[in-house]
Amino acid sequence: MFNMGGKKRWLVLSIVGLLVGLILGSITEYTDFCRWPNQFCEFIDNVVMQPFVFLSLAVLFALVILFFLKTQVFLAWHKFALWYLPIAFGLIILTALSSSSSDMGIDLFSIDSEQVTWLTSGLFLLISVVLVIYKSYSLRSK
Repeated sequence: MFNMGGKKRWLVLSIVGLLVGLILGSITEYTDFCRWPNQFCEFIDNVVMQPFVFLSLAVLFALVILFFLKTQVFLAWHKFALWYLPIAFGLIILTALSSSSSDMGIDLFSIDSEQVTWLTSGLFLLISVVLVIYKSYSLRSK
């Protein structure tokens, strides 16, 4: 029962995350709210919109594969995703805060939050695919 229920919860969460990211992106891009560049709009774009969109797309892609596999494969991915996604969001927020404070002479990282978003999303997708293949192969050989 957890198999379909857990997959459906992940599906709903990733679709909601994707919609939140797209709505926030359209607000900051196509309205007068962010007509002039300011730190709040850059923060919304780099720390909220992009991570929600890219990480949600990575989760959706992994779920497409997981819908056709055994429950044990999903549970292994589920454990991985539960610890990876909060760490990824934390890194994105940390780099965004670091780059916003670089005006004061504090520069912890030489990369910005957009690059970290791309890196964490791609890494999540790569690790997910490798984990799914490994777990499927190990269950098949039993």
